[in-house]
Amino acid sequence: MTALGIGVTAVAVLAIYRAYLWYKTGPVAPDPWGSEIEATLHDGEATPLCTHCLEPQDHNGWFCPNCGAAAGPESPLLVPVQMYYLGHAFRAATGAFARRNPLVIVGYILVALVELSILGVVYLVFFFVGVGKAPRARLESGLPEPPAG
Repeated sequence: MTALGIGVTAVAVLAIYRAYLWYKTGPVAPDPWGSEIEATLHDGEATPLCTHCLEPQDHNGWFCPNCGAAAGPESPLLVPVQMYYLGHAFRAATGAFARRNPLVIVGYILVALVELSILGVVYLVFFFVGVGKAPRARLESGLPEPPAG
């Protein structure tokens, strides 16, 4: 390794270390809710909600009894059940009411190609057909446009 390479590596390590120190000593942003809600979240009595339909999850299962979405506390960590989470996300993206901006579209393309490999191409066909149908379906349903971003 040359002296230039050692110098560049030392400067990069120092810059990363200084950025870490700057981040660590920076101010902590306050939570957007009050202390009453904060206490409720940490007391152990809070009821989890389904991420799809927002129904309280008082059961000890992996799926929401109301809508069938994967909603258990350990569900994202279990590989067989994790596939249901991915499936729900992919179905939501092809629906008429999904938010679509360039970042979301690129993200779905990359995730489809990584997670689904060959079947990702089939999914992308349905995804882009859904992108084209989305504005027409929203107009026909009478529902407003989703917020941008």
